[in-house]
Amino acid sequence: MFLKNFINKILSKKKILIIYRFGNSIGDQLCLTAVASQLKKNYNSQIILFTSYPELFFNNPNFYKIFYFKNLFIMKIVNKIFKNLEGDYFLEYGSKIASFGNKYFMYNKGKQHLANIHASNFKVYNSDNKNNLSCEFFFSNKEIFFFEKKYKFKNKFCLVQSEAKKTFTPNKNWYPKRFDQIINDLKFIDWVQVGFDSDYKINNTIDLRSKTNLRELAYLVSRCEFVLCLEGFLNHLASCFKKKTFIITSGFVPKEIIKYENSFFIRSKITPACDPCYLLSKCPVKDYPCMNNILAEDVINVIKNNYYVL
Repeated sequence: MFLKNFINKILSKKKILIIYRFGNSIGDQLCLTAVASQLKKNYNSQIILFTSYPELFFNNPNFYKIFYFKNLFIMKIVNKIFKNLEGDYFLEYGSKIASFGNKYFMYNKGKQHLANIHASNFKVYNSDNKNNLSCEFFFSNKEIFFFEKKYKFKNKFCLVQSEAKKTFTPNKNWYPKRFDQIINDLKFIDWVQVGFDSDYKINNTIDLRSKTNLRELAYLVSRCEFVLCLEGFLNHLASCFKKKTFIITSGFVPKEIIKYENSFFIRSKITPACDPCYLLSKCPVKDYPCMNNILAEDVINVIKNNYYVL
């Protein structure tokens, strides 16, 4: 207790705010960039960040120093130490409420945005623009020069991802083979597929699955015409560049939790009684209606109605 109080007192005096966030939830960590400027302003402090994904924060002017740990064992030890040091100026970016049983922790948080929920630990966080958030991502001039040479496409292109991360919950995924029908219908678009090499390979796409790092992926998002994906990291990343994002969305969470001004949600026209379910375990409802009821034609029509190709 003495050490915690002493450290936080020193940090307050030096006008330093230490934020930490570990784990493999990349989208949750990127959400920190949506509230960082407000935290810096409200605390009137420089931000020192400890993270497991430093590449998300490079060149970001809101962070004074960035430290990271990639070793899982060391990360767990540091995380335990940091939790004992938490105070007004030493805080984790993340909700204090854990998931309950097979329910995602957001189940009792209403329709607040994920970025704000994770910032609720910070006593002086009071964003003036809580309902119009967007994440941020910054490149160096050297990076842009390198990426421009590496990624040269003949025509304008769009990004597509066929599957969401299943280790968190299986209830974000659609029927991946239906993407073939979408791409086949929208042949006038050059499609680049991103994601993991274990994801379903969509026909007639440029295959960059598992061939980009996070910063290369961000560059591709910044240069694409729009993104077609499922709910997850790509949605948060696209908000950094205000890119139209067509999100095939299940009944896992309310859209307000993950909504940005560039988001277009494609949901079942008939809302099941269990929506939102917040279930981390596999959907027990026959035929998975919140996703099965979304047809490829529905996705095609939303894209055609909201994107004009020059």
